[in-house]
Amino acid sequence: MKLKKWKTVAELTGIAAIVISLVFVGVQLQQDRDLAQVSSFGSTAESANALSELVQSSSGVWVRGLNGEELTDEELAVFMSVIRAVESRYMNFIVRWQASSDERLDSEIHARIFAYYIYMYPGLRRVSENEIKFGKHRDTAFGLPSKGVPLYEMASPYLKQLDEAAPEFPIDKNYVIW
Repeated sequence: MKLKKWKTVAELTGIAAIVISLVFVGVQLQQDRDLAQVSSFGSTAESANALSELVQSSSGVWVRGLNGEELTDEELAVFMSVIRAVESRYMNFIVRWQASSDERLDSEIHARIFAYYIYMYPGLRRVSENEIKFGKHRDTAFGLPSKGVPLYEMASPYLKQLDEAAPEFPIDKNYVIW
């Protein structure tokens, strides 16, 4: 073979090797993404179980807090701990769905659901209003533009819609709000 033919064969072989390696990398990335999604589902299930256990261990405080009943300082600490866990769960879903490239996922759905629970439970509404005030006060104290607390800020327009529409509450309240 002439040198020119060897050069052509070598170039074609190199191009084929690059194409094969790119296909391999693509397959590997797909497998890694699928594995991450499965792992994510597992952690989501674990957090739901942990939250359920937290509520179960303090169900009286949880129900009274959601209904807006007066709580002692100790009970308020427990209620707010559960609220923080619920907030974290909702924000986790929102961030994950916003980061997803899946167009079927509506990242705003979790803000709407949370807004509905704020609408339904006077104790959660009180926490929501206090959190928005606290966030604005905190930001002002540092001379920053007020951004508020993300979950409550995201839920706020939906809560206004609910307040205007004034839908009736379901007959049976659902105290599992995640």
